[in-house]
Amino acid sequence: MPAVTLKDIARKTGKDMSTVSRALSNDPRVKPATAEMIREAVAQLGYVPNLQARALARGKTGVFWFICGGLTRPHEQAPAMHASAILAERGIDCYLVQHQGKKEIFERILRNLCAGSADGALVIPGPPIPREIDAMLKEKQIPIIWIDRKPTRTRFPLVSTDNKTSAGLLAEHTATLGMTRCVMDFPWSNNASEARHKGFLERASTLGMDVEIVQMEEEHLKTLRRERFENTCFVGSTQGRILNITRGAKLKNCVSLCYDFWVGGPHPFKKAYIVEQDFRGMSEHACNLMIDITSGNAPARKKDILLPHLGIQEIQS
Repeated sequence: MPAVTLKDIARKTGKDMSTVSRALSNDPRVKPATAEMIREAVAQLGYVPNLQARALARGKTGVFWFICGGLTRPHEQAPAMHASAILAERGIDCYLVQHQGKKEIFERILRNLCAGSADGALVIPGPPIPREIDAMLKEKQIPIIWIDRKPTRTRFPLVSTDNKTSAGLLAEHTATLGMTRCVMDFPWSNNASEARHKGFLERASTLGMDVEIVQMEEEHLKTLRRERFENTCFVGSTQGRILNITRGAKLKNCVSLCYDFWVGGPHPFKKAYIVEQDFRGMSEHACNLMIDITSGNAPARKKDILLPHLGIQEIQS
């Protein structure tokens, strides 16, 4: 049986197709009695609107993508979960698209984005974006909002933690722990980690703290792992990196401080602390900004939004 069309509704009601279309879009110019008659005809004939065709006619899909490597780490899982819930409340579909950290998948995803598969994307960066794809994004005017961190060269806005200030406050907390030595591992791998590196060192310097910076070369790691650490705090981006640095080392009365999460108790450290980022706040700001940009209410090159962290929490045994 062929699908019911607007022409069928117009024929049954005796109205022209433009009036039927306006009534189905809740256009206030349609008289209430006429709109009611058209809705009754829709119900009787079983008309189902072609949403895809409507979207194409408007040049919009009504869909945003959330692009990330995967959902195994809190800084990807939490923003994805919050963004999906926030957009659903606003009647916008959010599709989760994962690149698994693979260059060819990330590039394919961005090409599909350029082809108009979504109105815009909230992105936790993956591998570097080739210049040709970056040029395509610019040409197609596809809005992107980076979450947590962003590539070195980009014209798109970032929503993240104020990592430099956050790391400075982490240095202040470290200074209160009574340790005699501080080992820091914030690698220059992305702009978030670089900001933490600078912020921690600058504040530590004003506090008179001596900080040893970890070099991830194998020889330096071997040296660290042979050491005996006492009254030492280890500060870094993740639990995994700190445990990798201290693997096999002798630890006595040592403390660990990192970002986002710590699995299990503080062992092998006496105490462990995490810096909690405001992932819900990041997601809410990113979603609101994307809606404003795609609605024409904000420029695509809006300035970065940097939020304070939620606090520093001690891991319980």
